[in-house]
Amino acid sequence: MSDLEPEHIHLASSFESGWEGVNLILEREPRGEMPAATMDFHFLTIALDNFSCSYKTANGWQCVDYQAGDVAIVPQTELFPHVYIESEVLLLELFLHPAQTETLAPGKQLVPQIQVRDPLIVQMGLALYREWKSSGAEGRLYADSMSIALSAHLAQNYSTTKIAPVGGILSPRDTDRIKDYIDAHLGEELTVARLSRVVDLSVHHFATVFRRTFGLTPHQYILKLRIARSQILLKTTSQPIIAIAHRVGFQTQSHFTRIFHQHTHCTPKQYRDRL
Repeated sequence: MSDLEPEHIHLASSFESGWEGVNLILEREPRGEMPAATMDFHFLTIALDNFSCSYKTANGWQCVDYQAGDVAIVPQTELFPHVYIESEVLLLELFLHPAQTETLAPGKQLVPQIQVRDPLIVQMGLALYREWKSSGAEGRLYADSMSIALSAHLAQNYSTTKIAPVGGILSPRDTDRIKDYIDAHLGEELTVARLSRVVDLSVHHFATVFRRTFGLTPHQYILKLRIARSQILLKTTSQPIIAIAHRVGFQTQSHFTRIFHQHTHCTPKQYRDRL
């Protein structure tokens, strides 16, 4: 097999969008050989095409036939294996910060998976790609929430121990504190980590009990409030739409318009014109 590493063609990447817990690359991987490498992240590859590749092991080359939808998982603690790809293939790659799973399962390790069939990981990966494609940097809160869900799924199903399920809901006092905090800071960037500190809970625990308390993820709840407040401002002020978008926490008018339309089935301008 050739010693030359093929050129990687990145069709999309979230690394310049300010995402933190998880990032993605949509890559057209050419036929060829790639050397073993260390990784700073847990690395998940989702096959979007059928293809074959060979992994170099102590006993020689091991061939694996992948189907579209198959997933490979390489923990940050493992060496990414020396691999030869038989033909060009479209891959969706996820880079998950290891601190997420370490919080959920302290001292335990993810177990490498050369080939698994996991529709939930595929669904999460494609949802992240759609969010990045439509929202870019403004998808940070969504990516933040998804990284927690993905970490919990990996820790529960692919680690050397199972995480204990989180029970309960937020106390009435903590519910009020979170509601007041979000209301007071709605125009700012709100992350799950930032909200979890308000009630002194771990990120994973907070995300779980928040959804049980409100029936929505933090991302869904915050978007709902932002749209509701924007409707009030559209109705009661003559501020430009871009100014209202900024006041309720959207960085761009286009993103605000898209989310507003998803919630109300009309654009902000159409909503204001109907009043």
